[in-house]
Amino acid sequence: MKNFWPTDLTPRPGQVEAAQALLQALKEGHRAVLDAPTGWGKTLVTLVALREAKTIPVLWLIRSLAVGERIAEDAEKIGFRSFIAGGKSKTCLIKELKKGDMYYYCRFFRYSCEYLKNLIKRSSIPLVKSYRELVRYCKERKICPYYAQDFVIKETDIIVQNYFRRRFWTEALVIDEAHNLLLPRESRFPIDQLNDIIVALEKFPYSNKKTVSSLISLKHFIEKYEGSFDSRVFIDENVLIDLESALAFFLERKIKTGIGQLLRVLKSNILYVERKTLIGIKASTISVPRPAVLLSGTFTPELSKVLDVDIYIKIERKPIQTFVLTWLTSKYNEFDDHIREYKKLLNILKKHGRVVAFGTHRVISQFRREASIYEEDIARIPANWNGILLLKTRGRFSEGVDIKAKIVTILGAPYMTPEIINRLSDIYKRLGFKDYKMLASDVPMLITTLQCIGRITRDIQTKPVVILADYRYQYFERFLSPYLNLIYLKDLDELRKRLDLGVKAISSDAMNK
Repeated sequence: MKNFWPTDLTPRPGQVEAAQALLQALKEGHRAVLDAPTGWGKTLVTLVALREAKTIPVLWLIRSLAVGERIAEDAEKIGFRSFIAGGKSKTCLIKELKKGDMYYYCRFFRYSCEYLKNLIKRSSIPLVKSYRELVRYCKERKICPYYAQDFVIKETDIIVQNYFRRRFWTEALVIDEAHNLLLPRESRFPIDQLNDIIVALEKFPYSNKKTVSSLISLKHFIEKYEGSFDSRVFIDENVLIDLESALAFFLERKIKTGIGQLLRVLKSNILYVERKTLIGIKASTISVPRPAVLLSGTFTPELSKVLDVDIYIKIERKPIQTFVLTWLTSKYNEFDDHIREYKKLLNILKKHGRVVAFGTHRVISQFRREASIYEEDIARIPANWNGILLLKTRGRFSEGVDIKAKIVTILGAPYMTPEIINRLSDIYKRLGFKDYKMLASDVPMLITTLQCIGRITRDIQTKPVVILADYRYQYFERFLSPYLNLIYLKDLDELRKRLDLGVKAISSDAMNK
């Protein structure tokens, strides 16, 4: 197998063996997991195994298209032709449409779209490498980039796309960051946009007065409420049908409304309100047909049981030293009694320079005064920041970014609300999952924790101090031990001593590189 390795690259210890194990799993039609640290070379190992198994074409699913270029570069080293496919929101050329309306326009009026009509007249499309190149090519010729991708995909070895885009038939499936399969999907709708929709509906000649009244009631409710709720109190099936009819009316006339995005949120399994934003949650239902390779840096045998994995390949890594603060918790019926202690913690940490503190919205909203930078106040993280950077555990910066810091702390175990957990648990139970309670509560919390820590620990040079500020983490030592070496501390004095030793060892130069 070594003979098939790229000639300009030397395999790292364990890579050849992992590729051989994946090759066997692919040949036998198994569902396999490759769990290895970030930067170890999971992508290259998988591509080598795919080539030797001759399981081409391959559908390679990723959470964010931002990492698609890296996969494409590695695929080219192996001799594969790859293509990064984009969804409708990234490829539609109709400028008059809002992002959330594009899906509905394509559903209602695809037959009359001039761009699609022009595409149908063509017999071929250039074999470009990504949807970005294709959009530029199609824009000049007024043809539909989204469906033009089908021409390219037919001639492609590795099809890289988002988890949720429509799938093509392939010989094998690869899922990057596969732990994300077990996280519910979120969609958001700012409540102030309801004003525009209500005004538009009042101009809709066939609108039902009940629909307008229902949306006004929903708007007033959300402006005064935070938490989960049952949308059926305001929005019944007739209102949804009326909204779809109005959306079709406006889309046909290329009028922007935002109704499409509202409908996507309203059709979620669970709805809740956070800071005047309507948030929809959909239970994880992504299918994983065999043969498949699931790649992750934070997978565990427990997750393998949930996803019915046949082969589990684990690359050992040195667990990160992690302090668990056993006197604190963000547990719903106990958090109020611990707010003062959390503030003391942040004031101590602030003295050590760059500190990233993650927490749920419910938790971090209590500590805005202690923060030097708060997520909701910034569009991007400043280059030369210092002090406490306060971020949401499921916010814009919890995944897909790398942040350099001396300390990273999770302010309380980031569970979803009890109401959301109970409803997700019921959904997973109906879907037939055996461990439905764990899948709805502990699994998302633990995966989110590891993801947040991973934003800071990807750079080996920095080696930040990691702090889990919630006693409940001690119940999950078996789950976390492959990644974190948990050390339990009993009070702030003990933490101070550890910090004086640990933070001094972190080079200030590493922070500024």
